[in-house]
Amino acid sequence: MDTKELQILKSYHHKIEQNAFDEKDIYSFLNLIRKSAKKDSPTFELGDFIVQREKHRGYINTYLLDVKAKLDKSSKEKTALAIAPVYSFDEISNNINDIMLLHKLSSFKDEVICGIILCIISLLHDVKILNKKEQIGKLTFSIQHDQIILLGILHGKNKIEITFPIINVNNTFCKIMHQTNEPVLFNDGVKIKNVHNKLIVNFN
Repeated sequence: MDTKELQILKSYHHKIEQNAFDEKDIYSFLNLIRKSAKKDSPTFELGDFIVQREKHRGYINTYLLDVKAKLDKSSKEKTALAIAPVYSFDEISNNINDIMLLHKLSSFKDEVICGIILCIISLLHDVKILNKKEQIGKLTFSIQHDQIILLGILHGKNKIEITFPIINVNNTFCKIMHQTNEPVLFNDGVKIKNVHNKLIVNFN
């Protein structure tokens, strides 16, 4: 980073550390720090995916298309399909904090990382999953018991549909009626606001 970029990073770091950020700040923050991240790392891929969205052609896109191929194969062979999230909380947390330490800034606490991941989930809500020009699914903000999850929804052969977690975070941010172990999906807009240094999930 040059002097001006580092100055901007320090400003975002302070704002995030004080829990004074919202999803717009995280959009800009990830776009800035992905330049310091290794390709295929969580920070690089998530930042790239948020900026490029349907045009993204990196690891996450490959992961989604691989899940689609596994879905079609499992429906043909009538086998069960288990899918893990693309990145864990620790992978995202460690990668972001490594970049902070690289620029001689303090690591973020887990509570702050939870807020960052919440904003990432919101920023990726409703992104279409494309295979070439065909839409094969989408990403959706969802709440399941005590988790907020970015769910991938894919349409397979024989009209089979599968939902699977992309990333997830503990839900300390909002409560909904009839919250169960079954994910509640939100098809409308979702926005993460900050009210008195506390992140609020606003459903449009």
